[in-house]
Amino acid sequence: MNEEVKAPTAIKYVLEGDEGGRTTTKWGYSVPLGAKDIRWFKLLLLDDKDLQKYLSPATMSRLTTMRDTIKASGKEVLDTIADYLRLLWEYVLKEVDGTIGRRARDGKPFTVVVTVPAIWKGYSRSRMHLAVKKAGILDDREAGPTLFHFASEPEAAAVARLTDLTQLECIKIGDCITVADFGGGTVVCHSIFSPFFFLSFFFLFYLEFCPLLTHRIGHHKL
Repeated sequence: MNEEVKAPTAIKYVLEGDEGGRTTTKWGYSVPLGAKDIRWFKLLLLDDKDLQKYLSPATMSRLTTMRDTIKASGKEVLDTIADYLRLLWEYVLKEVDGTIGRRARDGKPFTVVVTVPAIWKGYSRSRMHLAVKKAGILDDREAGPTLFHFASEPEAAAVARLTDLTQLECIKIGDCITVADFGGGTVVCHSIFSPFFFLSFFFLFYLEFCPLLTHRIGHHKL
């Protein structure tokens, strides 16, 4: 399993000079420690009436603070998400260029899969799609259109973990695997049932074993 630490989902807008000066954007590890950064902004794509079903009052208060910080920066929630995705995408392309070269990259079509929380409704996915487009990820390319898909985070985690195992024989036909996503404000459990597992082709066909379970819990309680 890949144990590399992921980049923090954090962004900060830094005003250089006096008011009206140029604003630079810090993201991930470039955000200074202790800075008043913006986090959890992805959840702000949901309406409050839906967030309140899953998040504690303390978490809702924190999200309100994040929303106020975004507005104080002269941005909208969609702008902030697009800014983060754009910087992340630029980093990804730079890493790809360093591996296969810019010419090879330009000649290959892209397929982009964005994972989203399992509790997200259709309207929040539409908003994320707009942010992805605004970030330039789906811009026209000579190699052809970029294919785009959504995947729920628990399902993506399950598939990624199962295909990343070095001892594949440990998974038997009929095994049930439960993936627990311990987030900052919710715990999501998703179980899958593996009726077929073809080792020679590394194909995994799975059926949902039990309904998705989402429980509201604060990260301080874990």
